[in-house]
Amino acid sequence: MEFTFYEFIQGHINGPRHGRARSMGVQPYNSIFSVEGSDDVLWCKICQVYLENYIETIFEHVDEDKEHNVRLSKILRLIEGQNITIDAYLTNPTEDKATCNKCSTGVSCNVDNLGRHIKGKQHRK
Repeated sequence: MEFTFYEFIQGHINGPRHGRARSMGVQPYNSIFSVEGSDDVLWCKICQVYLENYIETIFEHVDEDKEHNVRLSKILRLIEGQNITIDAYLTNPTEDKATCNKCSTGVSCNVDNLGRHIKGKQHRK
C-alpha cells in the first residue's frame, strides 16, 4: 500500500511523537510544569492543581478546562495596556510575580494583587 504525502503528514501530526512535542510546547505558556521527582504528575500553577502527565490530560486541561482559561484570561485582560508582563511567571515554575515595567517592581501574579497595583498611586503616575 502506498501512502500519499497528505496521509504521511496526517499520520505524523496524529502520531505520539508529534503529540508529545506539541504538549511540551504548550506547557510553559500555560504555566504547567513538571513536578520534581515525578514523571507521573504535572503542576498547573494557574489553577493550583496536579495533572496526570499524559498528552491527552495536558490538552484537555489547556483547551477544555473552563476554569483554567477563565483564570488566565482574567489576568491577561487586566494587564493589557498596563506595561505589565507575566512571561516569567508563565515559564518559570518558581516565579510567582508579574513584572510591572512601568514601576520597576514585581507584583504577585493574581487578579486581586494586580488589580490593586494597577489602581495604586505609584502605577497611575
